[in-house]
Amino acid sequence: MSRTYGTSEFSDVHRHSNPNRVYGKAFAESQRMRAEAYKKASAARERNYGSPNMKSTRGANAHAYSYRPGRAEGGEAVRERPFKLFIANIVNLFESIEERGKADERIAKQRAIARKKFSEYRHTITTALILILITALFVTFVYKTFFVIKDVGATGSEIYSSDMLVSSSGIDLGQTLYSFKSSDAAEEIIFRCPYIKSAEINRTVPNKVSITVEDDSAAYIAKIWDSYILLSSGLRVLEVLDKKIESDDLIELILPPVDYSVGGRVIEFEDQRDDRFIRNILGEVGISSLGEFGYIDKIDLSNEYGITLQVSGKYLMKLGDESDCDLKLRMAYKTITDEQFDSDTPANIDLSTVGVASVMYDLKLSFD
Repeated sequence: MSRTYGTSEFSDVHRHSNPNRVYGKAFAESQRMRAEAYKKASAARERNYGSPNMKSTRGANAHAYSYRPGRAEGGEAVRERPFKLFIANIVNLFESIEERGKADERIAKQRAIARKKFSEYRHTITTALILILITALFVTFVYKTFFVIKDVGATGSEIYSSDMLVSSSGIDLGQTLYSFKSSDAAEEIIFRCPYIKSAEINRTVPNKVSITVEDDSAAYIAKIWDSYILLSSGLRVLEVLDKKIESDDLIELILPPVDYSVGGRVIEFEDQRDDRFIRNILGEVGISSLGEFGYIDKIDLSNEYGITLQVSGKYLMKLGDESDCDLKLRMAYKTITDEQFDSDTPANIDLSTVGVASVMYDLKLSFD
């Protein structure tokens, strides 16, 4: 350029090192302030998080990395989204060096505060965890040392001994006081000792367990799968017999097909609907005058639409279905206790129609 234009004013701009002579003093002062601000910003970045230049140089399409206050520790390189980084670069074009320096200084302060808070929280959390661990160890030691069962007893049964009930519960000496569930222990007692109706487990701190039980009794006898089974009032299997026994306290039941019959458990029928109507009938019979005074010998429940009772060994009463069962039983009692009724002759009594008792005497009446 000097060859073409010679020594001119243009060439003097590059020749002179003092910008005051070309651009003026104001321009030189502005350049000096910009340089000082840039140096301060660079020094701040280096003090807080190392080298100020973290941008990748692997090409125009490579992902760029820069610092941002993502975590309290700070200092690690985090990946910026390309679009967000692009927008930030555009905004930075309109910021001065002083503004960029202030922004960097503000970010550095925020990171320093975050690191300090994290250090304080970490100390608090660590202390809390240590205290919790020490407390847990202390409680475990006390529980394992002082809450150990040393006495177990059972009362309330005239059928089973205390030792039998305790062994059936599964509670042993040396166990911790709360190492078992009371409901499970009670269920085990009822299952292994069928004549127990209910069981209650009580804990006495620090080392005692007491068991209180209630005996059950047989209310029915039924033939199931070629065996005679004694049943409680709730149809729970109490005992399995090889042959039938005669007792005035037992009502014989003829039941529909049974699917499940195990000692200590309630029987289950093949058809679940049978369980509902059978329990309804037995409940009405139990509170009726016939049941209360022991008139009933046998109940045929094999057909829910043809329920039949054998009463006093000589009356066959047909109730039909379970509808209005209480009224039918009340009418049956009044019929056989009426003064005009021939109580010495076997009779077939039809009660299937409510309000009407049809009596037919039959000397050859069969109850099979």
